[in-house]
Amino acid sequence: GAVVGSFLNVVIWRLPRGEMLSYPGSHCPKCNHKIRPWENIPILSWVFLHGRCSNCHLPISLRYPVGEALTGVLYFWIFSHILRCNLPLECAIGAFWIAGTLLAAAIIDAEHKFIPNKVTYPAIVAAVVLSCLLPEGRYALAENAQSTSIVLEKAMEWLNQIFPGFRFSMLSMAVLDCWLGMAVGFVVLGGFAWLGRRIVKSKGRRFSHPVKAVITQKGIDILGVWQSNWEDVITNATATMTVTAEIVAGWKQVRPGTKGPLKINADGLSLNGVKLDWEYVKAIELKTLGWSCPQEVMGGGDVKLMVAIGAFLGADAAIYILFCGSVLGLLFGLVKIGCALVARNRTTAVNLPLEIPFGPFLAIPALVWLFAFA
Repeated sequence: GAVVGSFLNVVIWRLPRGEMLSYPGSHCPKCNHKIRPWENIPILSWVFLHGRCSNCHLPISLRYPVGEALTGVLYFWIFSHILRCNLPLECAIGAFWIAGTLLAAAIIDAEHKFIPNKVTYPAIVAAVVLSCLLPEGRYALAENAQSTSIVLEKAMEWLNQIFPGFRFSMLSMAVLDCWLGMAVGFVVLGGFAWLGRRIVKSKGRRFSHPVKAVITQKGIDILGVWQSNWEDVITNATATMTVTAEIVAGWKQVRPGTKGPLKINADGLSLNGVKLDWEYVKAIELKTLGWSCPQEVMGGGDVKLMVAIGAFLGADAAIYILFCGSVLGLLFGLVKIGCALVARNRTTAVNLPLEIPFGPFLAIPALVWLFAFA
C-alpha cells in the first residue's frame, strides 16, 4: 500500500500538469536531482533524509510520506476486511485497484477540478479484465453483499425468461455484474450531465459595438462593462472561454489588428493556432464583441469515474454511491450557503475553502461501500 501510495503521489503531481508518468524518472522538482533507489523507499526515505532533498537540501513536502502512510493503512484495512469476511484473496486485487483510483481521482479533482482519463480508463479496463480472469473474487463480492445485489438478481431472472434453461456460470455472473455496474453509472450520471448541459447551457455576454478589454494572469477586465477573476469564469480545468477578439497590443507573437476567436482555458490563450502559456501573459489589450463559456453541471471525468466504480463494485453499489454522493454534495452546498450568510459579503464567501467538485463526493461513499457491504 505504501508503494502504491508513492506511485499515486507521482500520478497526482504529474497528470494534471500534462507530464508523463514513465519519463523522466523520480526527481526533485526544485533542483531536478535524480532520486536514487535508496532515496525512494516509501516513508522511510523521507524520515532518514529529515524531510529534505539530499542535493539542494530544500524541504520535501509532508504530503508525500503522509500519502504513502494513508494508502498503506487503507490497503491494510481492505486486506483485513477480506480476511474477516472470509472472502477469497482474488477480491483484493480489484479492491486495491479501485481504492487507488478513488484516492487519485478525488485528490486531483479537489485540487484541479478535473479527473484525467489516464486515471479512469485503466480502471475500467482492469475491472473488465479481472471479471473475466478472476470471476471467483467478483462473484464473492456480489454474494457477500447479499441484499445489495438486487439489480444483478433481477437481470438474471429476466435473462432466464428470455433464454429458458440457461444456467449462469460464475464467469457469466461476474461479467454481467461488471457490465451492469458500468451501464448504471453511465446512464444515470451521464444522463444527469446531459440534462444539465441542456438546461444550463453557457454563460456570456454580447456587445453591440467593439469594447476595449485587458487580459492578465488574474482575470479579464472589459473596461467599463464587466470584470472577473478566471476562477469565476473558467470553473474547471477542461472549460474553455471563447472571446470574440481583435488584438490591440501586448501579444508579441500576434500582430495588432489580428481578429478571431480567442480561446482561454487552464493552459493559457490560443488565437488562430498561436498559443501563449499563462506564465508569459502580462497585459494583453484587445477589442471584443462578447464572450461565452460553457457551464458544466457534471463533468465528463465524474461520469467516467462513476463508470469505473460501477465496473468494480456493481450496479447496486453504483446506485447507492450516486445517492450518497449527491446527499454529501447537497450538505456541503448548504454549509457553504450558511457560511456565506454568516459572512454577509460575497468576497468572504468565495474565499472559503468549500469549492469542492463532485469527484470526492463519489469517492467517499465508494470507499464506505467496500467496508460496509462488499
